[in-house]
Amino acid sequence: MSEIKSFKEYYQIPANIKNIIGQAFEVIKSNPQSYKRWPNSNVDFCTTIKNIFISLVLTSHDLNLSKSEYLNQLKTNF
Repeated sequence: MSEIKSFKEYYQIPANIKNIIGQAFEVIKSNPQSYKRWPNSNVDFCTTIKNIFISLVLTSHDLNLSKSEYLNQLKTNF
């Protein structure tokens, strides 16, 4: 139970959430075809970072952004 509490507290901090989303974004951006959630979708991508399944909806415009540009467009109130 303490592990779940620690996990919850860690990811309640917006900077930590942005960090893991940024990692997922970089992985997906490096080879979008390998991370499609469904074969016929061009916007739904997923990956696993630190045993956390992350699904992102990314447009072709998003994939042209740098990691910092992508993260800066996200709202910080998660």
